[in-house]
Amino acid sequence: MTGFLVFAVSLPLALVWLMLSDRQNRATTVQSEIAKDWGGGQRVSGPYLIVPYTAKSRAVDAGKQIEVERERFAIFLPDTLDATAGVSTEIRKRSIYDVTVYKSAIQMEGRFPAADIGLADSNAVAARWQDAILALGISDVTGLKNNVELEIDGGKTIAFEPSIGIDALSYPAFPGIHARLALSGEAGSGSLKSAGPLGYKIDLNLNGSSYLRFAPVGRDTAVSMKSGWPHPGFTGFLPISHSIGESGFTASWRVPHLARSVPQAYSESSQQASSFDRFGNADLGVNLFVPVDFYSLVDRTLKYGFMFIAAIFGAVFVM
Repeated sequence: MTGFLVFAVSLPLALVWLMLSDRQNRATTVQSEIAKDWGGGQRVSGPYLIVPYTAKSRAVDAGKQIEVERERFAIFLPDTLDATAGVSTEIRKRSIYDVTVYKSAIQMEGRFPAADIGLADSNAVAARWQDAILALGISDVTGLKNNVELEIDGGKTIAFEPSIGIDALSYPAFPGIHARLALSGEAGSGSLKSAGPLGYKIDLNLNGSSYLRFAPVGRDTAVSMKSGWPHPGFTGFLPISHSIGESGFTASWRVPHLARSVPQAYSESSQQASSFDRFGNADLGVNLFVPVDFYSLVDRTLKYGFMFIAAIFGAVFVM
């Protein structure tokens, strides 16, 4: 009789649990659909200064060693990266489901030192500075809501173009945007050193959901973020200072290049798209954490329900 009563009382809870599982799966699907249209979790990586160059290497042909020239890409990281992000959140509804999304206004500025191809590859023989590009990685470019422009020294502006600018590194291997710089070498065409340093400024209006992260690409990286979301979950490098209240949060990060184990200049071939971005999980940013949602509350209630049934009827059975 006790076993029958336990089964009879637990059956409605089990049916509710099955319905909860179905609703949770549907909520996850709706969140993915809205993120696809609005913008998913955003990771901003860069900017990178990319310069194609020619390098000598040895190869074996018919049993003989010969010297061949191959095209490679030198990637330079900036000396400084100062980024500020203002994040405003809102709730998007679809049927009975709610999804938290955000709009962000991001300003990035800093400076590249005078580039030297020899620092990236000692076998370099000539550089194509006229084909140099500045690339910015963005994990979900559908979230861009403005025509992004690059402002360099002297107030000159250059419009960004789709993709990272190198076919083998473009979406999906490394989604983003790029601007063609048409730089000059220190001693004319083919020189291994650039004519001088390069300052940059970039403004982004970027939509997203779930999280916003930055790769600390600068020799000295400083990031500040402000939002009205009251439940931030800091990830990666933790902020050096932050403030959290009912009206939102502010946070500031500072990361030196020694903390990220990535050189300021390195070389890649077009076949090594997977190793172009060497930062991996060495990011900093915030997750828009939802502490307790509706489905978590129902799930917790059902677990307590099963616990109370087991405890009460177990005691009756023992007695």
